[in-house]
Amino acid sequence: MSDKKKYNRKKNSETLDKKKVYQDMNKCKTAEDLNENFITPFTKALVDVCGSRGYVINIYGDSCNLVISPDNHSENIYKIINSYLDELDIN
Repeated sequence: MSDKKKYNRKKNSETLDKKKVYQDMNKCKTAEDLNENFITPFTKALVDVCGSRGYVINIYGDSCNLVISPDNHSENIYKIINSYLDELDIN
């Protein structure tokens, strides 16, 4: 049996209150407000953390995609997604 104490990540880290974030985001009246107040700051933090750690992330859900890539692949990824959306005529 080890004498080491188990690290409790939940106890030692701050987490976002999902309900509060949702409520605050919902107060944004325009896409520009939402982008300025939530999307841009979150994305910058995510890119900075992932970049400093060398992470490559491809997150997808039922109706969203988020890619954090090394170097500068963002324009090519954007073009691929835009082309796909154009084919579906939902862009």
